[in-house]
Amino acid sequence: MRKVIYASEAVRAFIVAVAILVVLSVFPLRIWQRNIEEKGGGVRMEVSERVDDAHDLMQRFVARYDRLGTVKISVRSVESGRYLDFSLLDENWQRMYHKYVDIGIHEDDEYPVTVEIPVGAVLEPGKEYALFFLGAHAGIYLDLENIPADASPYFTGFYMNDTGNDTWRLNATLNYRAPIDKKASLMIIAAVILIAAVLERAVWFAAKRRGKDRDRVVSVRQAVAAFAVPPILLACTVLLVFCLSGRYDDRPADNAVYITGILIAAALGVIVFAAEKKGGSSSKITNVIEFVQAVAFALAVKYCCDYMNGLYDAVHRIAERKEVAAIAVFLIPFLFRRDRSGKKGQKINIFGALAMLFFVMTVMFRNGRMWGITVTVIFLTGLVCYRFSGAKDRYIPVLAAGLQINFYCSMLYCLLHRYFAAFVSGRFSFVFHTVTVTAEYLTMMGCAAFALLYAAVRNVPKDSGARGVIRAVLPEFVFFGTVFAYALFTASRTVMLALGVSVLVMFAVMSIRPPKGFRPGVLAAMTALSAVVMLTPVFTLQRIIPPMIGRPEYMEIEDAAPELRGWTNWDSRFLMSVERFSDVLLDKLAGVERGSYNYPEDRYNYDENGEYIYNSVSELAEPLRGGGGNPASSGGLIEEGNDADRMANGRLTIWRSYLPYLNLTGHEGMGVPLPNGEIAVHAHNVYLQVAYDNGIPVGILFAFTLCAAAFAGAVWGRMKGAEAFVPFALTVGFMVSGLSEWNYQLGNMMTVSMVLSWMPLCFRKK
Repeated sequence: MRKVIYASEAVRAFIVAVAILVVLSVFPLRIWQRNIEEKGGGVRMEVSERVDDAHDLMQRFVARYDRLGTVKISVRSVESGRYLDFSLLDENWQRMYHKYVDIGIHEDDEYPVTVEIPVGAVLEPGKEYALFFLGAHAGIYLDLENIPADASPYFTGFYMNDTGNDTWRLNATLNYRAPIDKKASLMIIAAVILIAAVLERAVWFAAKRRGKDRDRVVSVRQAVAAFAVPPILLACTVLLVFCLSGRYDDRPADNAVYITGILIAAALGVIVFAAEKKGGSSSKITNVIEFVQAVAFALAVKYCCDYMNGLYDAVHRIAERKEVAAIAVFLIPFLFRRDRSGKKGQKINIFGALAMLFFVMTVMFRNGRMWGITVTVIFLTGLVCYRFSGAKDRYIPVLAAGLQINFYCSMLYCLLHRYFAAFVSGRFSFVFHTVTVTAEYLTMMGCAAFALLYAAVRNVPKDSGARGVIRAVLPEFVFFGTVFAYALFTASRTVMLALGVSVLVMFAVMSIRPPKGFRPGVLAAMTALSAVVMLTPVFTLQRIIPPMIGRPEYMEIEDAAPELRGWTNWDSRFLMSVERFSDVLLDKLAGVERGSYNYPEDRYNYDENGEYIYNSVSELAEPLRGGGGNPASSGGLIEEGNDADRMANGRLTIWRSYLPYLNLTGHEGMGVPLPNGEIAVHAHNVYLQVAYDNGIPVGILFAFTLCAAAFAGAVWGRMKGAEAFVPFALTVGFMVSGLSEWNYQLGNMMTVSMVLSWMPLCFRKK
């Protein structure tokens, strides 16, 4: 890439980039949407019975498209209150979406009132669903319509108070959201291409007429800053306006956090793009081939995540095949980047031989498990590609870049599709269905981020002041702080302990007889500052952006409040707040219970003393509860008074149950019975699990190999500097996390990342 370009070239490149993004938004992303109405076709001429807390109304319908945007109904009159309790039920009459609809206060002569209920739920076309209504501290009458001969076949059964009615049905309009059709898409794409071509040629012609001597020369960084900084500032300004107007919350503490987070995010965005920096990490892409390799490794990690989220063997097999293919794309190009110096390749060292012995033993004692063979093939392929590569110094930087690409793409997905929910458990599971797997992923990313932060601090020029240091390490500063923030969002003791211990071990190794130019105090300061500074902006963006997008996605078994299964108010009480977040952290990490969290949605039904304005026979707001994620917290597994096992979520009992079943050759099946009769599918300890699966000798060899890898990684990191500590970091993170989780398998991202990072450690150093 050229360091400087003409300003006209920068403008032309910007025009082309914007055109490409707009075209991609039309297809294949299909972001542009249209509204499709589905009406019953009848005439409004009847009124329903009273709908209140004890009397319901239900209209069933067959989904025509896959996304129900809004539902329009007609309210004939309101006797009391102002809220309608709306639910969307599936074919089994189970609630899949819920919302309290504020009808408002109207004069009698203003009725009937048309009310549009935002839903945004994903449906399966052809399946039957139901609109279910109750009054929430209210008595409400809805308009009904007759059923003409040419009535819509998509409106089916109608019920009042559980009694079917074949004469009337709800006067309602279903508004579906669907991508614009092909004709409109092609017209937009053609128009965008034409406009972009005209603008690009106009800029080119104008620059040619003026001459190159009058065309200002700018650096690539200046060009990127000129086009990136204004949108960042504009977006943050819009978010600030929404925040100051109370669109996200009406609580002072929350708004203070959001304002602070938005301002920090804006400042960081400007500095990242506009600030000149010296030093820092070298985990940057230098050419197209390395970019493809980094993306391939990011995809390999992504397919591991798909495996961990999969519930069926077919999903696991597909994920494994994609993972292996992506790893091949990552490794094979190294083989063809030959060393032209004529030097002989490096020879396998003691650790390399030990690692090979371990993998061979896992194949010999695989007990029917084929994935052990695949991991061995991946390891051996990596050895061959690394040994004969002429770009050995680029191996770890490309791998580290792949990890960063995967994390930031996952974070972008969360900002688009993952609500930061206060209910049910209040623990954010990132792109996974459990916080346990999230803990493994974030431990891996946190260890890699700390190693990169070390590399950045080590490469800062000696004469750099505080501002120079921050500018030089800012990308790594943001990376580590963002990972740490999401780790806090999980409220998982596993990730806090694993990441905390791993960072302390790495810091100790890095600080013992530090290399020339490295200042351990600066690394400690940057680490602590990163964790503190990045928490507020990450919390703010994850809380406010997804509701604005309004396209939530959940895993098949993931628990979430029905209120967050579709569109939700930006200030919904079911979204995370500062108070709820602090309660969850204190409860899960410190064992301090703060009581229930109860902020009802029907705010207008409470007076200034917190009393109901309207009488009701039921409580509308259910306190939000914590919990979830304990592998052995039910069924009487944990003995009374066993505080250590309770803190370990029953893992001590699981470990004791596995010990009697260990033997010399391993087992074909998985799982052992627990004292209460349940089956522990795995040991929640990687060392016990390997010993159980492959036999005690292989388990001992496994532990010894990990220790040797950590030692070799520490030696290589201290000797090479830069990103050389990444293998050590990934190994230490794996070892610590493995004390409480089973993280050694083909589909686990920690296994793949650690094993592939071992390649430089397996050869003699010259």
